[in-house]
Amino acid sequence: MTYPQLYGSGQRKESYNVKLFWVTMADTLWQSVVAFFIPVLAYWKSDIDSSSLGDLWTLAVVFIVNIHLAMDVIRWTWISHASIWGSIIATCICVVIIDAIPVLPGYWYV
Repeated sequence: MTYPQLYGSGQRKESYNVKLFWVTMADTLWQSVVAFFIPVLAYWKSDIDSSSLGDLWTLAVVFIVNIHLAMDVIRWTWISHASIWGSIIATCICVVIIDAIPVLPGYWYV
């Protein structure tokens, strides 16, 4: 090990510990519940089909993951911008294309 001081915080469990693990699990569960129930409750008594609801869930997951990733980025470069915005745009395009093909059962089925 050339630089042992880099590993000190991990060995002392300062960076990641059991408490942080459970806080992360609770946060993940909360986000999952919100991402699931907001579209369900918003379209509760409507005639929206399950494919369209699946599209909303897919887009919600992609947006949430990319927002979390963006909050963790320390130094923004053109590569990080292209990756984050590109994945959001690519997902939106894929959802539109897959839903436009009538022989496919919808994005939720994949």
